[in-house]
Amino acid sequence: MPVSLPTPDQLKRIAEKMNLSLTDADVASFLGLMKPSIDGYNVVDQLPDNLPPVKYPRTPGYRPGPAERMWILSAR
Repeated sequence: MPVSLPTPDQLKRIAEKMNLSLTDADVASFLGLMKPSIDGYNVVDQLPDNLPPVKYPRTPGYRPGPAERMWILSAR
């Protein structure tokens, strides 16, 4: 899912909620600082997963019965 750069108004609202006073120059500066990181996230988002095929799928397993449990305990 791509990440989008916040709008100047969104950034101002967030700053107000955190009791910060940002000038228009501050907002522009922060957006400029955020852009390369967000662009990097979006590049990574576009990369394929490249998961190898599963050769040996896992099974849910089973609970050993009493005879098997006794054999395991006696083998110690």
